[in-house]
Amino acid sequence: MTLEALSNHHGVPKCPPAPESRLSFSGYAIKYWPQHAQLAGSQLWEADEPTMSSFGDLSLLGSWAKAYWTHSGRMLPENDDLPTATSILAENGLGDAVDKVLSLHRNCRSFTREFITSLEAAAKTGNKQVLWQLVKSGVPPGVSFDEAILAAVDSMDSETTHMLLEKVKREPDLFVDPTTALHRAVILGLHDVLDRIVTFIATKNSTLDTRKSFMVSACGGGNLAIVKFLLDRKADLHLGNIEEEEVSKWLSRACIYGHHEVANYLAKETVSLATGPIAITFGQSQTLKSMLDKFVHYDPTFLTHNDLVTHSIRFRRPHCCKVMMDYLCESPDYRESLKEQMKLLMDLAINLADLAIIEILIVFGAKLNPCAAILSVIDSSENIEAWINSFFRMDAQAWSSLAYYQSALDNALLLYAAPKGKLELTKLLVSKGANIGAEDSAKRTSLYMATMRTHTDVAEALVEAGANLKVRRNGEYSLSPVDVAAGYCSHRLLSYMLAKAGDVHALSAETHTPLDLAVQQNKVDSVGVLLNHTPDLKPPENRAYVLHAAVYNGNLRIVTMLLEAGADPCYKSIGLPYSLLCVWNNSIKILEKLVSYGMQLEQTSLKGNQALHCLSSKTDLPVIKYLVCRGASLEAVSTLAMVKLLVSHGADPANAVESIHGTPFQAACKRREGTAKKRILSYLLETGKITAEKSSSLLGPNIITASLHTESSVVEKMLDLKENSSDKVRRDIVNIQGNYGQRPVHFALRSSIKHVDVLHGAGADMLARDLIKQGPLHFAVAGGRLDLVQYVLKENGNLVHEEDSHGWTPLLCALRVGWRAHLGRRLYVVQELLQRGASKMVQGKGAKGRVWTALLIASYHGLDQKIIDLVTPTTEEVRASEDRQFWENHLAQKHRQARRIEDSHCNVCLTITYGFHYVCDDCKDINFVLCSKCYLSKEDVHPDHDFSPKLEDDEYVSEDEESDASQSENGEETDALNGGSEVVSQSDSKQNVQGTP
Repeated sequence: MTLEALSNHHGVPKCPPAPESRLSFSGYAIKYWPQHAQLAGSQLWEADEPTMSSFGDLSLLGSWAKAYWTHSGRMLPENDDLPTATSILAENGLGDAVDKVLSLHRNCRSFTREFITSLEAAAKTGNKQVLWQLVKSGVPPGVSFDEAILAAVDSMDSETTHMLLEKVKREPDLFVDPTTALHRAVILGLHDVLDRIVTFIATKNSTLDTRKSFMVSACGGGNLAIVKFLLDRKADLHLGNIEEEEVSKWLSRACIYGHHEVANYLAKETVSLATGPIAITFGQSQTLKSMLDKFVHYDPTFLTHNDLVTHSIRFRRPHCCKVMMDYLCESPDYRESLKEQMKLLMDLAINLADLAIIEILIVFGAKLNPCAAILSVIDSSENIEAWINSFFRMDAQAWSSLAYYQSALDNALLLYAAPKGKLELTKLLVSKGANIGAEDSAKRTSLYMATMRTHTDVAEALVEAGANLKVRRNGEYSLSPVDVAAGYCSHRLLSYMLAKAGDVHALSAETHTPLDLAVQQNKVDSVGVLLNHTPDLKPPENRAYVLHAAVYNGNLRIVTMLLEAGADPCYKSIGLPYSLLCVWNNSIKILEKLVSYGMQLEQTSLKGNQALHCLSSKTDLPVIKYLVCRGASLEAVSTLAMVKLLVSHGADPANAVESIHGTPFQAACKRREGTAKKRILSYLLETGKITAEKSSSLLGPNIITASLHTESSVVEKMLDLKENSSDKVRRDIVNIQGNYGQRPVHFALRSSIKHVDVLHGAGADMLARDLIKQGPLHFAVAGGRLDLVQYVLKENGNLVHEEDSHGWTPLLCALRVGWRAHLGRRLYVVQELLQRGASKMVQGKGAKGRVWTALLIASYHGLDQKIIDLVTPTTEEVRASEDRQFWENHLAQKHRQARRIEDSHCNVCLTITYGFHYVCDDCKDINFVLCSKCYLSKEDVHPDHDFSPKLEDDEYVSEDEESDASQSENGEETDALNGGSEVVSQSDSKQNVQGTP
């Protein structure tokens, strides 16, 4: 019926070759009639002559095959190479039908294909009767049984496979390439099939590599019986001499897939020096043991040139390490030499932070060494506490000397337990004898570190164990643990320490007291605790009074507490008077409190200013009213009228003094905006006595100061004074050099394009460089103004690659924090430079041989992560670099953020001071500073003077401070560097503003 339904459409134009719907009866019949026919048996073919006669139409059979395939739910092959009708009949066991079709079409071109596909289908499905009928019917010339045998092997039907092999045994030409079938039998573990196929290998032309790959497949399959079989029949497989390289392949494959039995067998039955390293690499300790048993009899000397112990340590294989140690220690030949290697083995295990292997080595007599690796392990191990616990729960005898043991104890406490707040670990280390007075490289004790990190419980445990509360950290800060508790920790710990210390007066240093620090850090509770211990509130002779810090901070509660405890508001402390500080901070409540305790409003600063001199546009009206109502002096003023008065009485506007003020014109330039600055500058220029080239020893020419500190109109007016002069004179003025070779245009590049245009129009050399070979782009990027950077690059794009005397390009300079720089535009400046071709790989020089890269500079200054990512070289850039090793090491390092030094900048390059720097010993009155870069040019910029390094051992911020320090990089600029008549600071300390033109 199926063939009849198909024949009704077959050959009819525009008719489909098969019913569309799979739900129709015809569709069902197409799909299932071969199975029904199989159930009906041979009677079907005898009774259904029309069906049998339909088999004579190959085209019709092809349509049925396609319809059958479609309705069986199988995916059509891409090449549309569908199984033949005979193969469908064969896979359903319809041998008579197959025989009938083949007999009808034996002379057709498609006969061979019909026969082969039927043979494969019968082999695949295990239809032995169909297979026997096909073989009996006669095999067409040129037919290969390879695919049929492979299908039989895949079906894992040994009987079917044997039937085919029996046929090809009589007719060997039918089996062209037995290697594929043998491979498949190896993988499937068909031992009996292998035994039959191996006999064909000798008669076929297969390559040696192909035959050797049988063993690789067997080892990967993990069937030990198959491996043994292949090794036993290696002569029949013509494997030849088995080399070490082959054994290594086999063993590696077995180890990779975790076939322990196969690996052990190979180690016992084969001879290869590679067995040991392979077994260790994959952690096969039993395989390693089997190999050792073999080699002890085969070649006892092999251990002398195969350091398998080291290999087991490097690959972190403790079980393999123990196997090796057992064998070596049992052998008199190796026992002594092993003792000599123990130190190196232990160092290696410590470097790799493998505690299990360390414990094994100690069992075999190794000693823990004092190598720095122990400390690095403490920093890098994932389970540091377990490490230290294991180290120090061991007997001290496990160490190579008691001194080493003591050193490790001290460092574990100092570098990890105390700073990390590990209370139980701290107690363990102290109980083992750790020296609680030991200091790290920065002269900090364990108690100091625990207190600084606010680990109260740990600090109390250390004090209870006898830690010295009065010992001070050596160096610039000279802080004791009590100082740290007062300024940085909780009042609970401070109370505990004071109770243990006894006399609070004995805790004072020459530079500060615990109360000073508590007040400076606004620790109200700690101030209360200290005042309860009746500290000495007498005014000191060599430092700012404690009340000064409280007023400076604007903390009314602390000011009140100090006054109630007896602090003297009339004492003239180092720094600004209290009344000026209150006006500056708009602290009217504190001002009222101080006056109520007797403070006089007539307090005068070192510069002769009183409270009303500090008034500005930001001063609150109630503060002004209060001062006036309380009788503050209205007579002394510092305004334009005062300037005119002085000039009228003979003061010289052109005078220059040896101070940070320079000439009167320069002092006026550095005034804050909104303080009659413009009017005073205009008046000075109108006197006719101000010249652009007039210079002071510290600030250089007037025009340079004007280019940086004033509006462009002031610079223009200065040049207009020379309007009757020749172009050469004007050109000489705009190209005049400052103290370090800088030109006016260099500082104009920190101000605005208008400034630059004024100077450029007058003949300024736009390519001039200073004493340290910094060019215009170096100055533009330091100012952080994107428009000025683009202005310079438009003039000369090649400047992006220009290096100064120390190899620093503009990109490196752009990553430093410049004085008065526009910090918010730095990201765009860096992007602009990189787009213009600036190299991230450039290396600048610094003091002490330090190499500065863009990545290091950005990290050192705590810049935004987006900028750090921008200047980090890519993997491709590192691979292409000629200095690849340097960059790989450089990128692997952790680059830390340096401390920012408030109110300080380099006098040459005008960058804010970060971390390690130098201060002139001979210029103490002006605090002359050089950064570590400009210090290389000391003999050019500041000769004949000696310098001292600062923060040489303490240049980085701590981990706890790092996040806060990174935020300060984008904070407000220091008031002292912005100029002005008064600088508010706790100590009125010297500022190095003299270096600012």
